[in-house]
Amino acid sequence: MKFLYFFIFTFLLHGNVGENSESRRLVYHSGEDIAAEFQKLRQEIQNLRAEVTTLKQEKGSTYVRWGRTTCSGNETEKVYSGFTSGSPYDKVGDASYVCLPQHPTWAKYVDGIQDVGGYISGTEYQLYTAIFPQNMQDQDAPCVVCRTQRPTTLMIPGRTDCYPGWTMEYTGYLMTGHTSYKDTSNYACVDADPEAVYHGEANMNGKLFYLTEVKCGSLPCQEYPDGRELACAYKGQRMLDWAKLPVMELERKKVYSGFTAGSLYEIEGGAGKYLCLPQHPTWAKYVDGIQDIGGYISGTEYQIFTNTFSPFPQNMHDQDAPCVLCRSPRPTTVMIPGKTDCYPGWTIEYTGYLMTDHKAYISASDYAFVDMNPEAVYHGDVSLNDKLFYFTEAKCGSLPCQEYPDGRELACIVCSK
Repeated sequence: MKFLYFFIFTFLLHGNVGENSESRRLVYHSGEDIAAEFQKLRQEIQNLRAEVTTLKQEKGSTYVRWGRTTCSGNETEKVYSGFTSGSPYDKVGDASYVCLPQHPTWAKYVDGIQDVGGYISGTEYQLYTAIFPQNMQDQDAPCVVCRTQRPTTLMIPGRTDCYPGWTMEYTGYLMTGHTSYKDTSNYACVDADPEAVYHGEANMNGKLFYLTEVKCGSLPCQEYPDGRELACAYKGQRMLDWAKLPVMELERKKVYSGFTAGSLYEIEGGAGKYLCLPQHPTWAKYVDGIQDIGGYISGTEYQIFTNTFSPFPQNMHDQDAPCVLCRSPRPTTVMIPGKTDCYPGWTIEYTGYLMTDHKAYISASDYAFVDMNPEAVYHGDVSLNDKLFYFTEAKCGSLPCQEYPDGRELACIVCSK
């Protein structure tokens, strides 16, 4: 700070460096003038510091802590708490768990079940093994939405610790619906020390939480033993480039690489989303061997038929798909289906094809943006048919046929700004 004052003082006496000698004259004629200018500069510095502090506070991200009513307290604040909810287990409906607030507000409505669309209910724990510190069977699950000052948060399945440079938000277990039920479900990272909603414990069987077991094969069995219950962790500090293992030009943004995974194609229940499991997992409590206590998770194979449509440089049929989790230096990323170029002002991250499971299979599935030049996992090429990747064709009608011709395979692009 003494150096700063010295620089300011000489500047005040001698003027700007670029000025000619005639303009280099003493502007301030007394110590009071210089003191007043110092005070003004001090105030400007304080204002700038306050502005920086405000900007830091305004940056942040949110996440849901499933199974708890409070946030971790690790530079986090509670947005609201409430009830873990979703479509009932015996209904074919929406896949996602949502956190309904404890005190809702309403727009227009008609009380009473009219059967005009979907249902949403609370969620119960379904546990047949002693994973949690207390018995949570048939208890209703709470949730809390938390805001952290860190601009990026992500859930990493199969890990109980943070990668370097990331801050732990909470750890838990990967949970979903049961594989034998009609409803589709998402994966949720449920806190390792869960709580129950105050009105719970009656066995109502609405939306349900089951532990997720590994089904190895397309996943390497040495790292992911059959039947082991997957842990998970939320970390603060994203962009999934599916099917790119070495990352190439995105290497500087890699968080981790691993295996594209999800629920088996022939299972009606379970989760619909593709996940990126890390190459080297860590574990919490577990029991090896398939106990059929809830959901499964397995690796993912490409299903590419060269006699119909094969745009990739090499034959990827029945190869196992890798993935990599990337962090872009730009604060916003968007995945655009049906485009191969970015809109003006956006930067391309990667291009690919929109892929999902086959429409004839009973499992639920999400869409994934698979890289235009995909790679395979080293242990792959055996056809195990676990989770699968198929191309997505347009079905026009509700979509305009001129822009989206029937049967055309959709491309995609990830852009950032």
